[in-house]
Amino acid sequence: MATTAASATVAVPAATPLQQQQQQQQKQQQQQQQQQQQQLQQQQQLCLFPDLIDGQQLVAFAPNKQQQQQEQQLQQQEQQQQQQQKQRQQQRSCGREQQAQRSANAAAAAAALLQQKQQGQQQQQQQEQQQHQQEQQQQWQQQQQQQERQQQHQQQE
Repeated sequence: MATTAASATVAVPAATPLQQQQQQQQKQQQQQQQQQQQQLQQQQQLCLFPDLIDGQQLVAFAPNKQQQQQEQQLQQQEQQQQQQQKQRQQQRSCGREQQAQRSANAAAAAAALLQQKQQGQQQQQQQEQQQHQQEQQQQWQQQQQQQERQQQHQQQE
């Protein structure tokens, strides 16, 4: 979602999921602060105009308001904690993906090395076999030469 403003020459890069989450958090916090301010204003109005409700109710009402605010603050804290947990989970899963990618790369490299090693071993075996065959041929030739010499020797006798 890269957006470019008509007046701006620099393209604004798309926000990452993490940045989007942080922006949402900031918006929520701002909204919560606005709510708290509104509540404070309401309280002040009640204090300024106590004749709106009788004194007893006002006294009973103020602590209730505080309690509500405290509860809201607790809820906000819980929400923030949950959001932080989500962020950590996202970071962890991102880390896991990277780890999995690294493992896959390592496995591919190991497989390639193994293949090279096997090919090397095969070549070595082939060379050894060839040497062995050559040796056998040499022995066979030597034997034949000896036989020929013996035959010649016998013929001469």
